[in-house]
Amino acid sequence: FDFKVFDFVDIDGDNKRDYLFMNENQINGLNNKNEFILSYTFPETMKPSLKKIIYRSDLKYMAFFSDKTNRLYLLDKSGNLVEGFPIDGSRFIDYCFIKNTLYMSTIGADKHLYLYSL
Repeated sequence: FDFKVFDFVDIDGDNKRDYLFMNENQINGLNNKNEFILSYTFPETMKPSLKKIIYRSDLKYMAFFSDKTNRLYLLDKSGNLVEGFPIDGSRFIDYCFIKNTLYMSTIGADKHLYLYSL
């Protein structure tokens, strides 16, 4: 697997760091026993970077962008595409949790700020 991004983060919530590998169209996660715990293939070329969304030391989501289509993909920690995604968005701004609800902001292709609750 040829990868552009590597991260060492607890994906599955067992308090042990796992391996996260990403290239332009796929992300894979392996636990410390080298077993796949997530795998997702994007339908388009992605920017080789990711934004981790962590709440109380627990990885909740991962955000990815396509530079070609200005779309934001959001995967849960099992590698599943979150319902309602991808969405239009040229840049991820930030996130916060309020009363256990995730709020995420992004800049749309129209240069407007969008706030989503998940």
